[in-house]
Amino acid sequence: MNSKAVSPLIGFILLLAIIMGFIGIVQSTWVPEWNKAAEAKHLDEVGYEVAKLSEAVSLAASTGNPVKVVIDAGVKYPEYYILISPSKGAGSVGKRELRVNISGIADSTPYTENFTSYAITYRPNYLYSHSPEFVFEHSAVLKIENSHVLVTSEQNSFTESKITIYIVNATFNPLSTTENINLILYPISYGGSTKFSGTVEFECYDEKTASWWNETLSSTYGSENVTQNGRKITLSVSDVELSINYFTATAASAGEVEVSSGTTPYRLQRLSEASYTVYEGTTIPLGVRVVDRFNNPVRDVNVSINDSCHDTANKTTNDKGEVWYYFPADSPGKCRVEFNVSDAANNVSYTINVSGSGGKFSASFSPATIGFTRIKIYHGPIDGVIDPSNKPNSSLYSPSNLVGWANSNSNGWAVYDHDDIRLAAYDDGSPISCLLLEECYLVEEEDDAESTPTTQENHASQLFEFNVGNVQTSRLKVLWNGIAWLDYWNDKNDGVVIYVWNGTSWEYLCHTTSSSEVWLGLEGGECEKSGNYVFEGKVYVLLVQAPWTDTWQGWKNSYIYTDYIELDLNLI
Repeated sequence: MNSKAVSPLIGFILLLAIIMGFIGIVQSTWVPEWNKAAEAKHLDEVGYEVAKLSEAVSLAASTGNPVKVVIDAGVKYPEYYILISPSKGAGSVGKRELRVNISGIADSTPYTENFTSYAITYRPNYLYSHSPEFVFEHSAVLKIENSHVLVTSEQNSFTESKITIYIVNATFNPLSTTENINLILYPISYGGSTKFSGTVEFECYDEKTASWWNETLSSTYGSENVTQNGRKITLSVSDVELSINYFTATAASAGEVEVSSGTTPYRLQRLSEASYTVYEGTTIPLGVRVVDRFNNPVRDVNVSINDSCHDTANKTTNDKGEVWYYFPADSPGKCRVEFNVSDAANNVSYTINVSGSGGKFSASFSPATIGFTRIKIYHGPIDGVIDPSNKPNSSLYSPSNLVGWANSNSNGWAVYDHDDIRLAAYDDGSPISCLLLEECYLVEEEDDAESTPTTQENHASQLFEFNVGNVQTSRLKVLWNGIAWLDYWNDKNDGVVIYVWNGTSWEYLCHTTSSSEVWLGLEGGECEKSGNYVFEGKVYVLLVQAPWTDTWQGWKNSYIYTDYIELDLNLI
């Protein structure tokens, strides 16, 4: 035997054994660690993606548009030369049914409803690490790991003054995939709220998440108002805003699932007083809101309006689920106006007793009266202090001059009007869809370093001309809702002053110094005057943004927003 030939062979075998042993050590020790690092990175990323579900429900409920959340379910493992490693790991999305029971008083009416919602779960199927579970329930995203509950995204359903219940109907079947999962939330019913007192009971994914909800809600409402019984949480509240939003949730690894949207009418809500006694010539706004079983507005629904003293009308609900009918009290008698919607559980009717002229005159300003002969509105700036000798048909207060003008004075100041005039609805909770007029007047000084600012009084103003006919009055009252302020650095000189023409001068009626939305005329004696204020068949009411006398170089914007104005007269 040749020993010189055997030695290299033995050396090669030993070297090969060493290499194979090293590969084995790397495969069994280092590859798992490397892949654990890939899983940890994926867990951070997927946790951020699942957390978006909390934001998605509130965004979909506020906009009415579907919101998609994409979850990268599959973890990608690195590829190693020679070494063995899986290419991808899968992730699984699932659901669990949750009951939600609400019982109490909503808008002064007994309200009891039982709903079925779902928790949406996601679990990564890791090969080298422990796989936690993410749970989306009632707007919160929680991570359950080693029997501990960690918050991935805080809840936004419960605050001290408002409760927003998100009912999620998960229509998909559980699935597992190494690709992306497209979770889409479709808002079906949204946009409504009620004042609620009572109990809200809801189920949680398990007792661990229920304990988290118990602790969280106890810190907001007090432990005496929150109880836990296994998976169930019961919350007692009083006089809070309650909003219930209903969604359909779909999940697919590719593409999107088509969902039929829309809800059916459940009942009609009254938006005006049930009965009226008025005099001939009055226009009365009558309205209803069509809601579904979640108390949310149902849009684009046909409403039949049967006016016993006039023709039958049909209107379609707006984005608020509302329909308005302006009843013209054009002849004495008793009338009934009834609103009906197919499939709704109830109808709403109004009774109007119309008397002949005499006794009392009442007129309100709303979109229905634009161009109506009984009420006209003019707008423009008031230059300087109000002169009692300037009556409504004078050069200063005549409609043609109030609508628009501009001038400049000897001190180098230029006055501009009608910077912006627009129609809009100001959300004051009033059942009347009102006209909002913005009057913006700018005062600008010329660029002159030697000039001295002088007192300027250019105010936004609105003149209301009520055509009441040839009547005599013993008392006048004005009811006004709106906002008026001066856009100025120190928030001074805000508010509005209301005047009435007494035949020889503008007489002060009432005022406010607030820059917030206010009602004038609600308090006893406020905005009221005894005597006759009808001249040539008309009553003139003038609104002037509060008098201000400041010296300031720059821009000044004077605003009046009138949302609603009403004139009441006691007739002789």
